[in-house]
Amino acid sequence: MEFKGYRRLDGRVGTRNYVGVLSTVVCANEVAERIAESVHGAAAFLHQQGCGQTPVDVTRVSETLVNLGRNPNLAAVLLVSLGCESVMVEDVARAIAASGKRVEQLVIQEEGGAARSVARGQLAAQELVMEASTIPVRLSPEGAAAFRWVITSLPSAARQMNESYGNSVTTLQLSLVV
Repeated sequence: MEFKGYRRLDGRVGTRNYVGVLSTVVCANEVAERIAESVHGAAAFLHQQGCGQTPVDVTRVSETLVNLGRNPNLAAVLLVSLGCESVMVEDVARAIAASGKRVEQLVIQEEGGAARSVARGQLAAQELVMEASTIPVRLSPEGAAAFRWVITSLPSAARQMNESYGNSVTTLQLSLVV
């Protein structure tokens, strides 16, 4: 038996390597969803909380976003906010980044609306996915003390190669011609 996972800087291990696109307020859900739908390797996390919350509710939403962002199955996080919500987005970003993850922020009102935000968010999410795809996968064969590392440039290409060649691919190198 072997375990394939992604070791995070905080020591935890994830079985997935997604970029989380987290909406910080219900008003940003559509933008976050459109970004994640168009970027392979990104996953949207939406909720129905909005403005006008009590301080207890704002704290609960903020803590939930931080804990979701720290989940070891996420390699990086894109926070999508409207810009006027009660959640202190900077504090959420800082708390997630403290776990060693890269965190980017997108503020819809600063970008000039939904269409511009989706376009910029897609570029940011693609960059985060490409960065995440270079994170080493740690393999642990049963009973072995040593680990071997597998570095892939594109998770989907590595998956296809392993399916075709019986999980024998240890390194996949990708050359891009521009």
